[in-house]
Amino acid sequence: MRKRCKVSAYAPPKGGYTKNNLKDLCKNSAPILQPMKPTGSHVEDTLRVIGRKGTLTILEQLLSGPKRFTALEKILRVSPRTLSERLKELEDQNIIDRQSFAEVPPRVEYTLTAKGKSLTPLIDAVRSWSDNWDMPINTLEPLHNEPRATA
Repeated sequence: MRKRCKVSAYAPPKGGYTKNNLKDLCKNSAPILQPMKPTGSHVEDTLRVIGRKGTLTILEQLLSGPKRFTALEKILRVSPRTLSERLKELEDQNIIDRQSFAEVPPRVEYTLTAKGKSLTPLIDAVRSWSDNWDMPINTLEPLHNEPRATA
């Protein structure tokens, strides 16, 4: 796992940064992906996992069956790096499973685990709530103050 250097832009060392003091800073740095610490609230902890950019869309796409990285990449509007991070986080939480195939070119498929499939009612509820309130893309405010009447 790559490490992130703890370099402060606000208080550089006397004489500025050099190769030697940058190496020393990087030796003792923490990994980029650190395990999340529990907050004590199960709802908050769950939202920290599934509430990140693109995560619910990944889960929603995997509900219909296994998907390859490139298929998810086309659907999501996130960088490949962000997609890789989200997939790794979900895999670490045992929400998705990653299966590699020994083929040329290499093929990797992602599927939901039983834990991931148990999120189906939550995803359906979020989708229903969003449809009911006409939630536009990329905003937090509903278009209307009242829920839409269902026919």
